[in-house]
Amino acid sequence: MDNKINISIPELMIGTVLGAGLMWLGVTYLEGGSASGKYSDLSEIAECRDVIGENGYPDFDADKAIDGYVKGGLDSFSGYIPYDPVKEVTEYVNESGTALASGFKVAPAESGRVLLTSVEEDKAAYNCGLRAGDEIDSIDGISVIENGYENTVNKLLGKEDTKAELTVVRSGMMENITFERSHVYIRGAEWDMIGRTGYIKITYFDEFLPGFVEKALGELSGAESYIIDLRQNLGGDTHVCVDALKCLAPGTSVHLTEFDGTEHLLVAEHGDNTVTAPVIVLTDNNTASSSEIMAAAIRDYNQNSLIVGKKTFGKGLFQATTTLESGALFTHTVGTFTVNSLDNWNGKGIEPDVTVEMDPALIGTDDDIQLKKAIELLD
Repeated sequence: MDNKINISIPELMIGTVLGAGLMWLGVTYLEGGSASGKYSDLSEIAECRDVIGENGYPDFDADKAIDGYVKGGLDSFSGYIPYDPVKEVTEYVNESGTALASGFKVAPAESGRVLLTSVEEDKAAYNCGLRAGDEIDSIDGISVIENGYENTVNKLLGKEDTKAELTVVRSGMMENITFERSHVYIRGAEWDMIGRTGYIKITYFDEFLPGFVEKALGELSGAESYIIDLRQNLGGDTHVCVDALKCLAPGTSVHLTEFDGTEHLLVAEHGDNTVTAPVIVLTDNNTASSSEIMAAAIRDYNQNSLIVGKKTFGKGLFQATTTLESGALFTHTVGTFTVNSLDNWNGKGIEPDVTVEMDPALIGTDDDIQLKKAIELLD
């Protein structure tokens, strides 16, 4: 995972106490087993855990403890996410194209039903009669309580203009409501012409991004120059990034080296409509990981390119995610990467050719002076 997760010092200390025992030695070890070999130095962790238990610390959080251990022993990009199917499906529904377009958010109700925590006016959910505070008792005849919240709430999702028959509890009364869905596809890139310049804003790297980049360049083919906006983009899948570079910086090589010496090489193919016009890449302090790869690759490939804005985040590491037996996810840093023959920028960031200081809150507004500077340089 590419997003940086912060943790407080107390949590980090607690994590050091419990995490190793749970993740590497197992619960049996904490209950009195003995460590041997290379893990013998972890006996103090079990001892500290026992002390915490004996003193009845009221706010001890085992999940934070494991996460703290991982971060303390590895780095802040590593982490532990406990398996929580209710939280997982709730986030999935709330971030879906159906929920965003239809204007609703959900959460589990104490009754076991689906609670509508918010309903936006003049959107599909509101227009069909749903209101914040309503509890959905059934969806298309399937009882939420009997079938389980985590097994039922995602039935609210669906394609544009499809319908779901809902039974809703409001003020103790049951009401039947037909919910006609709206849906919007959330894509990782948006584009437009600004004068004679093609502007492409890349917000995240998902499997569809390479196709959208090609589509954008096709629709902006009359542009005399381009701006690639990577501000506030914390990165994503490295393979997707390399694939998206086939029209922006074909031939780019990304060398990934694991800490055990294993090496991987990713090379951008040559696309049909390679950009040779001047390009400016906009970056800021939250341009990280795959976004930094893209920025560095474009500047290295295109002699008529510049990076404008602020120094990038400085993440030159990559991670792997392992699913544990419990269903929990363990994300851990496994190595470093370099682009072409450039130096690794981990902890240092990539310096822009033209520095423009600006509050990120102004991105996309009339006061976006970084974008204005890019346009000025291209005119």
